[in-house]
Amino acid sequence: MNKQQMNNFNNSPYREPEKNRSSVWTDWRFILIVGLIVGFLIGYVIFADNSINNEEINNDDNGELIEESDEATTSAVANKITVDDQPPADRVLVKKAVLDEDGWIVIYTDRDGQPDYIIGAQFFATGAYNDLYTWIEIPTIAGNHYHAVIHNDDGYIFETEFGRHVFDLTKDLPVTDNSGNWLSDRFRVMATGSRG
Repeated sequence: MNKQQMNNFNNSPYREPEKNRSSVWTDWRFILIVGLIVGFLIGYVIFADNSINNEEINNDDNGELIEESDEATTSAVANKITVDDQPPADRVLVKKAVLDEDGWIVIYTDRDGQPDYIIGAQFFATGAYNDLYTWIEIPTIAGNHYHAVIHNDDGYIFETEFGRHVFDLTKDLPVTDNSGNWLSDRFRVMATGSRG
């Protein structure tokens, strides 16, 4: 190839022009920024106002809020919790719960018939509930016993991705009866298909 042919080759229309390094960096930053903005917008739409509004939740898969008449709300409401034996799951079905103040339903593992480790806690507003679910961090295991315990709420409000209330074992203490016993119900997790 002679010098003339070489110059023609270098000036060929099929050759891609070289990009300025600063424009490549600008394009990359632009794509990154747009991607982050889109990601945050999608996250906001999915998790926006994810504060726990128990009346909305309880109408879906978190139980039925029992409406009380004005007469019933003026009388003292007694805290109560009932949990039936159930199959293993990543949530616990509470058959009935009555909370005379805003509080928590806390699920504990069992050791020698007593509550041991906490595996889940969920906030509920004052009221009476039927068939509500309490989500847990560690799924229940067939053959084990667990405890559902009512805890008070210290009233501390803090916005998180999971809701407005934050469970604090040192402040949200178990609700007790007049004798000082925790208000709880012990239940067993059975293998699917077994009968208790």
